[in-house]
Amino acid sequence: MPEVTEASTILSLSLAHERFSGKALVVEGSDEFKLLVAKLSALEGVSTHLADPVLEKDRRCHVRANELAQQSLKDERDKQSKKDFKPPSTSIEDGEDLQLRFNAI
Repeated sequence: MPEVTEASTILSLSLAHERFSGKALVVEGSDEFKLLVAKLSALEGVSTHLADPVLEKDRRCHVRANELAQQSLKDERDKQSKKDFKPPSTSIEDGEDLQLRFNAI
């Protein structure tokens, strides 16, 4: 029996999506393969639906987990960006005069 790899599964998903777009996919194979299809379709962003309700539920769980992970990463980057931000200094050094100059045009 040929080895099931993530790359071959993603390729199969992409081809099935192109060929059967808009239709629920019937996934046949070992339980391991079926679960891998559900997981990878979510993680790789292949917008497809699975005919088996249990697999479809699993796929949706992976989609939601992926969305939450992406949001968490975004939130962490935003938080770090705010932490690293240093506003320009607005203080006046000793002996300096703050002058506003208006130039006539």
